[in-house]
Formats: sequence, structure tokens, C-alpha cells
Amino acid sequence: MAIELTPEYLQNLSQSEYEVLEYIYKNKRQVLNMSIKELSTITFFSTATIMRLCKKLQLSGFSELKYMLRQDLKSTNATATESYNVEEMSEIFCSDLHETCTLINPNSMKQVVEFLMP
Repeated sequence: MAIELTPEYLQNLSQSEYEVLEYIYKNKRQVLNMSIKELSTITFFSTATIMRLCKKLQLSGFSELKYMLRQDLKSTNATATESYNVEEMSEIFCSDLHETCTLINPNSMKQVVEFLMP
């Protein structure tokens, strides 16, 4: 991946996170078309484990991980003519945002709002 996977990063990963990373590395193209829930189901690890992996790789989340995978695939395949226009990128980001929103628990959100309200 385009992320520098130094021994320091790898040593700080749990066994679960390492297995998820290994799956992602071996299946880059398929992961690009997955939601975090789908990756969770396929790898048999929770979405929280995947998010912890992203954080340990100093990424903001799963969307950024997918972005890094796209960049890595572009750089490793110099003959590829795969380029994204603004509309395609907007569609990808909107899709990722929608997938993220499906993870929000309405009851938890309500509790947070009630806590923050004076």
C-alpha cells in the first residue's frame, strides 16, 4: 500500500488487525467496492476492529483507507488509464458517507444530543 508499513506500525497491530490488513493487501480491488460492513462480514472481524486498524495506520477512517488503496493501485499499474473525474469522486465520497451514516445508532445519537443540551 501507499501507506508506509514500517515494523513499528506492524508491531502495534493486534492479531485481528493484522489479519484484516493482510486480507486488504491481498484483495485490494475487491475491498475498493466494499463497505466497511461487507469487509467486516468477509473477514469475520468487527467494524470497530477495522476502524482501529485505520487509526493505527494514521488514517481518518475506512474512506481514507479506500482512497489510499486507489492511489496505490494507480501507482503500481502505470499503464492503467483509470482516472476519476469530479462526478465520479463525488459519487464515491457520497457513497462512503452514506455507508458511514448507516453505522450511527439513533439511540446513541439521541443520548449524545440530550447530554450536550443545557
